[in-house]
Amino acid sequence: MSDLEQLAEDIVFEHEGDRAVALSETTLREDFEKVAALATVVVSRPCSPPKTLRTRLAYDALRFCAGTTETAPTRPAVATLQASATSSAPRPTKSLLAFLLGAAAASFATWMALTPPAEPSVARLRAQTIAGDKDVYIKWQPGPSPMSGEVTGDVVWRQEHQDGWLTFRALPVLPEDKAYQLWIRDRGRGGDLVDGGVFRIESATDETLVTIDPALNVGDPDAFVVTVEDRAGAVVSKQEHVVAIASL
Repeated sequence: MSDLEQLAEDIVFEHEGDRAVALSETTLREDFEKVAALATVVVSRPCSPPKTLRTRLAYDALRFCAGTTETAPTRPAVATLQASATSSAPRPTKSLLAFLLGAAAASFATWMALTPPAEPSVARLRAQTIAGDKDVYIKWQPGPSPMSGEVTGDVVWRQEHQDGWLTFRALPVLPEDKAYQLWIRDRGRGGDLVDGGVFRIESATDETLVTIDPALNVGDPDAFVVTVEDRAGAVVSKQEHVVAIASL
């Protein structure tokens, strides 16, 4: 084992009683401590290091590797050593450099493995659904109720996932004691209406996006209907105020 390899091992285990060492300031102590810190993170704690730590370690590793192509700058000799003040520090060995690069690679691999992939945005999912052949994309038509306003927007339904999205514009804002409720007519249930969720509109001018949340599995939807109900919603709608309809 070379002197530099021994030094790296000493720094990693320097806090253990039987491996305690007294290191000279003429050594590459700071560089080796960075290597030891990186190795400790990778080996002893399999989690993603904080972003600031990853950035600092990557920077220090690149700077250290770049420095191996030149002679390390000299430092004043300690009184207990018989080293010349103009002597150069020894260059790292190939095995030590491999240790540094391996530790950095392991840290990066651990971070990649433990970082979950980003969830697709709703806009992207809607676009994919609209482009698909097995799902539903239809536009709203105003219902017969005078509360319909000049509603526009669309329905995007994912049959396999049993979910989807509604968009609305110009649907009026309701009084505090009222809410809108979506109903999905299911041919698989003989035309019965399935509760698709209760929602409110906060602005008649801005576009509102609503997630479809059916109470039951929908086998074969052929129409989506929006009614005005009490704020808590209804179990069975009287359909006194139908404000939007989207039919296949």
